[in-house]
Amino acid sequence: MPNLFAYVMLSLTPIWVMLAYPRFRPARACAVLALAGLVLLPEKTTFKVSGVPELDKEGVLYASLFLATVIYSRSRWRAMRLEWVPRALLLLLVVGCSLTVLTNMDPLPVPEKIVPGHSPKDILLWVGEDALLYIIPFVIGRMMFRTPGDLRALLVALALAGLLCALPILFEVRMSPQLHNMLYGFHQNNFAKNYRWGGFRPILFMRSGLAMGVFMVSTAVAAATLFHMRARRAPGGGSTLLLSLLIVACKSTGSIVYGMLFVPLAAFASIKNQRRALMFCLALTATYPFMRTMGSGPTDLAVEFFRGISTERAQSLLYRFDNENAAMRKVEERFFFGWGTYSRNRVYDEMGKFETVYDAFWMRIMTQRGLVGWLTIYSLLAFPLFKLIRTKIPLPRHRVLAHGFGIVLAVRLLDLMQNGFYTSFVVLMAGALLGALPALSEPTPTAAPRDCARSQFGRAAA
Repeated sequence: MPNLFAYVMLSLTPIWVMLAYPRFRPARACAVLALAGLVLLPEKTTFKVSGVPELDKEGVLYASLFLATVIYSRSRWRAMRLEWVPRALLLLLVVGCSLTVLTNMDPLPVPEKIVPGHSPKDILLWVGEDALLYIIPFVIGRMMFRTPGDLRALLVALALAGLLCALPILFEVRMSPQLHNMLYGFHQNNFAKNYRWGGFRPILFMRSGLAMGVFMVSTAVAAATLFHMRARRAPGGGSTLLLSLLIVACKSTGSIVYGMLFVPLAAFASIKNQRRALMFCLALTATYPFMRTMGSGPTDLAVEFFRGISTERAQSLLYRFDNENAAMRKVEERFFFGWGTYSRNRVYDEMGKFETVYDAFWMRIMTQRGLVGWLTIYSLLAFPLFKLIRTKIPLPRHRVLAHGFGIVLAVRLLDLMQNGFYTSFVVLMAGALLGALPALSEPTPTAAPRDCARSQFGRAAA
């Protein structure tokens, strides 16, 4: 159970966001504050109020950021013109979850119990959850990050966040994952899962060791991109090497593979090869759920590849594929809008217990929301990458910046094929890339717009 300090930290989030936001330019404020909340606030600590979605650290953080942008960056709200594709996707997100609720109002009998159906009031709760998880982070990213300098600020903040995690990571590798327990009074996941390769893997204040690992991959790719740009006053080659070593310290096999593939790609590869890699990632992530739905896919090849690294990891991957097979049989029964929540989407054994564990984000969304829900959320994340591939960027340093940023987003998309949706920061990054592409395509750099209003704290909110 969370201690009092955990709830105090969560309660104070709107206050420190409001105090800190006007101290920075809007893009830098959003990047710094979103990352600060991600790496410092407690996991599995929520405020439960009847009739509204549960507010965890992501919900409180992005609701606070949204309010701060409305107060301090009104001119950016007035100037924002959202493209028709993301506007249609956001609308479809609301319509899709509404249809999922309306098609799952029937009780579901399973052995030993009856799983309740949805009611119309669940539409408001689900739309509220989607607003906090997807809509608000995406719109903040699209609105606040509009120039190459804004994207660079986000990459710098991401790389610095990884470097600031270095000592806590080394502490938990040596002493076991204890920081969350020491500060907030409880372990945020099963402690036994943290033992790996004869030692412990760090978690810090993330949801799990897997979340920590993929976050460190993102920071290393960000540093590698800045190194490729030869950016001044930013993390470079030494930081990239250190962050790459910290990926290994996280002891997550998938993250280590991502690091081996994508950090050198961001640091040394030509733009043409980076573009090819992004196209491959888009093709793989777009087709993988459909291949698994049809019972195909390179599952045997993946298991054999990881068997060469670790028999334990190969068995874990095989277990996930078995879960996917069971889940897809469930999806076939309500293909377009899914089964909804309340554990209606789970497969039950003859004793009424769960037979499946949905580790992969795409699998959970497909069973809950069906094909429409998955395509909507996936397209929201993938459309900026698709548009990046089709955009002609004239300045070389902007090409390096945009494609390196795209690699960070591609890593997170790939991870959603096997692991969970750990943070809405990936949605903010998708919106940021989409927002900056028009300025990146211009032959001359675009200056960041300035908000004329000054905050009560004396510094310009822009």
